[in-house]
Amino acid sequence: MYAKSIQKAGDFLVLLMTITAAAMFFMAGDSIPLGVSEGLDVCVSVIIPSLFPFMIFSSFLLNSGIAAKISKFFAYPAVKILKLPEAAAAPFLLSLIGGFPVGAKLVNQLRRDKILSRREARRMALYCVGAGPAFLITAVGAKMLGSARLGLMLFAAQTCASVVLAVFCGIGEKLPAEKQHEAVNPAFPQSGFSASLVDAALSSLRAMAAVCAFVTVFSALMSILSRSRVLAFVLSALPEELRAFAEALICGILEVTRGCLLAAKLPGFWKYPLICFMLSFSGFSVIFQIFANSPHIKIQPLPFILARLAHGTVSTGIFLLLLRIFPAAARVSLSGDSYTPRLSGSGPASFMLFIMALLLIFSDKNSKKT
Repeated sequence: MYAKSIQKAGDFLVLLMTITAAAMFFMAGDSIPLGVSEGLDVCVSVIIPSLFPFMIFSSFLLNSGIAAKISKFFAYPAVKILKLPEAAAAPFLLSLIGGFPVGAKLVNQLRRDKILSRREARRMALYCVGAGPAFLITAVGAKMLGSARLGLMLFAAQTCASVVLAVFCGIGEKLPAEKQHEAVNPAFPQSGFSASLVDAALSSLRAMAAVCAFVTVFSALMSILSRSRVLAFVLSALPEELRAFAEALICGILEVTRGCLLAAKLPGFWKYPLICFMLSFSGFSVIFQIFANSPHIKIQPLPFILARLAHGTVSTGIFLLLLRIFPAAARVSLSGDSYTPRLSGSGPASFMLFIMALLLIFSDKNSKKT
């Protein structure tokens, strides 16, 4: 009886949110087209260049069997410290360098192939989340903050926090069964070079389409909130000197790239820990992407969000420590200009490219069925 009441309340809440969203969309006017345009701008200029190559690279390593050889070098810490099968070592390492959805995608593959138990997969999903060096060093550090050294420090802080969280999550867990951590090769069925590369490109294209879709949707949502004065009304309750900071934080909680772009334009020192924390939390846009790329894991939302908050706390503390050790990096950034992305191609061309990609995906699915 109690469970049914909760289910009905949840259904009513979803219905209410849907009606509210529909009303906002109808009253938004030109806010939605502008938000979609801004979202596509960020995808083309920041997200696709920094994520897509690493998605293909990591999937290729997994499909070709190279990841199996990498896992053997890190078998001891994976089994004895993280309490995971040997095959989990490579996906954890690749999640640190591949970008936000890559870790979830690789862990989901291990769970799909029955290499990980659901408990192990859910545990790995808590810390196999990272922006990756391409995004942190190039997009956030060099472009947004004007200092590649700051981007490198962000990457170091994020990586250390992921390792700390991974070790913490392994405390109290049992060692994996002997047969589980010896059977590395079945986890990575080896294909030919061309087959591995084609499959890596197509699977990464699907994942990239999902990433860009979420970024665009959340960009449209933020455009509605901004141009409908809803966000301004919420921020008006704060002191004026905190409003820009709070706006960047709210946007970063929704979509991390937009939040980092706003935070990079803030004056003063405290934009740096704000950016670090938002990158760790990753934003609900990325969280939904991770859930979408993890159908076999069935991630539990509350522990996952708590893990992101813990990761943010640890990484921000490490980043502040690095800033004390290397204060010159922050001074160089403060003296530079912030980066604002600009769409490099035409709108129709980008739209046609997206349609062609979708046609490629569906044609590939149909060919597999036949």
